[in-house]
Amino acid sequence: MNMSGCSHERDVLDLVAIGQWPDRADVALRTHVTDCASCTQLAAVADAVREWGAEGLVPHPPDASVVWYRAQRRARESAARAASRPVWLAQVLAATVLAVAIVWIGPGVAWYQDLWQSARAAFPAMPTMASLSVEMPTWSPAAGWGRVALLVVGALAVLGTAIVGALKLADDQ
Repeated sequence: MNMSGCSHERDVLDLVAIGQWPDRADVALRTHVTDCASCTQLAAVADAVREWGAEGLVPHPPDASVVWYRAQRRARESAARAASRPVWLAQVLAATVLAVAIVWIGPGVAWYQDLWQSARAAFPAMPTMASLSVEMPTWSPAAGWGRVALLVVGALAVLGTAIVGALKLADDQ
């Protein structure tokens, strides 16, 4: 190592490296360091670097095997998320279709009327069906299936749009 500065820089560096600067330096070297700008700067910087390393502030990168393991784990997690999205979407759509089918096809008008009467009996202050002027539709297979199909298609369209939007939002993050 060729130092282009003072001839005493090597002595200062050696003492700083073993942690004995300025305690083991002789009086002549200490006097020289106070007079020489190059040696003063060298002693200050070298001592700061030594203290920095002694305090454990020097960053230690992880072992290559740890980095490789973490990268493999992240890749597996990402692939699992990507593979589960279509399954999740199919489950949500199946649950939606089932819920719509149960609500609109399953129980029928009589079940809703019985439910309303039970709620009316439990809460007497509730208005009656006549006061609400709500007409319960009668079920006819010819007219009913068209409405049910229309409602199911509409519900699936709205739900599908919401799910696709949520998935795109999740992909962006």
